[in-house]
Amino acid sequence: MNTMPLCMFPTKVLLIDDDVLSLKRLDVNLDDTRFTYQTFHDPHTALKFLTEDYQLDSFSKRLISQPDEDQWQHAKLNVNIYDLMNEVYNPKRFESISTVVVDFAMPGMNGLELCEKITDPSIQKILLTGEADQYLAVQAFNKGLIHQYIKKQNPNVHKALTEALLESQWTYFSNVSQLMYDVATFGAKPTCLRDPVFIKFFENLLQEKNIVEYYLFEMTGNFLLVDDEATTYGLFTYIKDQLTMWHEDFPESDTAPKHLINDLKNEKKMICFHDRNSISIPQGKDWPKYSYPLHVLKGGYETYYYAFAHNMVDIDTTRIATFDDFKSSGKVPASYQLAING
Repeated sequence: MNTMPLCMFPTKVLLIDDDVLSLKRLDVNLDDTRFTYQTFHDPHTALKFLTEDYQLDSFSKRLISQPDEDQWQHAKLNVNIYDLMNEVYNPKRFESISTVVVDFAMPGMNGLELCEKITDPSIQKILLTGEADQYLAVQAFNKGLIHQYIKKQNPNVHKALTEALLESQWTYFSNVSQLMYDVATFGAKPTCLRDPVFIKFFENLLQEKNIVEYYLFEMTGNFLLVDDEATTYGLFTYIKDQLTMWHEDFPESDTAPKHLINDLKNEKKMICFHDRNSISIPQGKDWPKYSYPLHVLKGGYETYYYAFAHNMVDIDTTRIATFDDFKSSGKVPASYQLAING
């Protein structure tokens, strides 16, 4: 059963081709709003970087704990989904390599030989092929050695590669966050994160609002989202039982304005509360500043009630490490820098 990624942010792509001119042509034609590119004209240098120099600071490893690790026969895992959104403060997140794009025909080590030596199962591998290499590419794809292949002779090769990179990034984050999802939902019924209708709705929202990164912070389907101008949004998603608790189960509703309680009961508004310093429910008199227009999505598993707006999630915007800052920082290889084996 497919699960959408619990988070996503711009990543690094390695471009490997012995033809330096081909690399330079990719430089000026690929999307730079969701990726940086580090290029290699020598496959051995690229492999050394991947296997020896690259150190992944994985959010999934930091957010999953094993409290009973000393009692291995009773070991269990815990996952802290709430802190996932704190990755927005971490500039190193953009160093994550989601995809390797490699030319097939290279001296010393061809593209398939290099792909065989990449041991990280999450990194996606795209092979650039000539006409003569097509049969080998199909075989490699069927064996799972590569994830996609693209003909270099394709007149729309840059468009095709950009689309392939976006798909690969989605798959990369799906793989990386799968364990977190499994731990967080063990024994529970499927959530909206596995509902094809909700996933399609979410993909369309990302495209419509130019969202380049997002972070789940509650398994109901509550997200922090950031667009290409570093503007923050919130998406709060609930099912019927979660929606009605605000006007039926909380004693604070006695102090909420009557018109708001009516809007909640009539499903015109919903309360979307998030405070980075507290999980306490606010007093009813303060509910109006947390109320937003309610929208309905008929999903495959449930009917979902959601709200989407600017600045719904309480985060420190002054601490956000932006992608633009990362690209201009000079602390990491610059976008499109050629890594030449000296």
